[in-house]
Amino acid sequence: MAEVRVVIGLFIHNVYNVSMNSSYDQSDPQSILAYAKKLVGKSLKSAVGDKLRVKRKGKGGVGQDVESCYFGIKNSNAAEPDFKEAGVELKTFPLKKNKEGGYVAKERISLGMIDYHDLVNEKWETSALLNKNSLLLLIAYLYEREIIDPWDYVFKVAALWRFPETDLKIIKDDWLRIQSKVRSGKAHELSEGDTLYLGAVTKSSDSTKRRKQPYGTVTAKPRAFSLKQNYVNIVLTKIFGVESAKTMSAVITDLKSYSGGESFEELVIRRFQPYVGLTLDSLTQRFNVNPRAKNFAAIVTNRILGVKTRKVEEFEKAGITVKTIRLNRNGKPEEAMSFPFFHFKEIIKEEWESSTLREMLSGRFFFVIYKKDERGNYRLHKVKFWSMPITDLEGSVRGVWENTRRCIINGLLDGFTKTSDDMVAHIRPHGRNAADVDELPSGKKTTKRCFWINLHYLKEQI
Repeated sequence: MAEVRVVIGLFIHNVYNVSMNSSYDQSDPQSILAYAKKLVGKSLKSAVGDKLRVKRKGKGGVGQDVESCYFGIKNSNAAEPDFKEAGVELKTFPLKKNKEGGYVAKERISLGMIDYHDLVNEKWETSALLNKNSLLLLIAYLYEREIIDPWDYVFKVAALWRFPETDLKIIKDDWLRIQSKVRSGKAHELSEGDTLYLGAVTKSSDSTKRRKQPYGTVTAKPRAFSLKQNYVNIVLTKIFGVESAKTMSAVITDLKSYSGGESFEELVIRRFQPYVGLTLDSLTQRFNVNPRAKNFAAIVTNRILGVKTRKVEEFEKAGITVKTIRLNRNGKPEEAMSFPFFHFKEIIKEEWESSTLREMLSGRFFFVIYKKDERGNYRLHKVKFWSMPITDLEGSVRGVWENTRRCIINGLLDGFTKTSDDMVAHIRPHGRNAADVDELPSGKKTTKRCFWINLHYLKEQI
């Protein structure tokens, strides 16, 4: 019997090893980081061996195994950091290689489930989100499809990340916007396009699951706070010190840039106000921009924002798509809004919830709008941040997307949604010329296609 007790004791020690790992100091962030860095270049299997592996019920992930088997801390969903004494929250997430051979996040980083009933009564300074995630230990491994055993994934990153005060200001405003929507009884209308860095992402593999909300009768999808994928990618460029980090600069250098209690979006709009009414030609002269440059309008936009690099850091972190829109004298957009072409063979494999189109249109847009005057000159008319209403995205646009898949699968290319069908979006060719083609599931090649936002809808939105 005593022998059995010893075996059970060793098992519990090996599985959890709670507060008994003497390889690091659980109250010291730097000690925790130093121990985490020993994982870099290794897999869990090579770092701790198979003996500590836990057989989990359900979907046990690499993150849980890093916590219990490497750090020796108990898996928990408590509203406090994983390393409570040090105030450090552990976030383990997968990477994938990009076309340039670098690393990007494979997914968002979840910061905890949203309890709609608790959220409406919280204050930012004492919120569960801030309390748990003020200092993050980011540990990332390279996801490779051909690797069957997750314990063979190799870790590439171990770094502490504390949000710069300029980022935290935007995250706070995002949190307040999400809270405001829930307080208004609109938790069911939450969308990632509502916010910049902090998202309210759906968190259930079952799309029919719903939760009650405190001030509305319509049930809402379960959601979690998350750092958007674009934000995580910019953090990675800073951690790795890659060259692309030098091609962007920030609009906000410190919190003194803000006037009163304005948000980042309000600040951006304020920066454009002195130039409303000026012609595009005069703006190119004022900011010494070559009007023959292919992207001269985009360069003017950056100069107005005070950014001299090609990319705006806040826009990159938030995944904001900048669109220059030209209106005719009657205020109608001169052309529909196009998006990158889709591959026929890829779109038919997608699910709507994770589709490329939904991902693009769930984001935030920044419209820089010029209107033609009586002399034919384009004058800065206004600027606007915009995200597609969730009802349009999940209604009309989803219908167009589903019809597109059906047409490709059944080989009915004449059945694509047209402009005349009077939907939010339609399908049109997007090849550079007749030779710019893509392969259909049948093996036949045809002109590339893409989704377009209809003119009439675009006019309504701007």
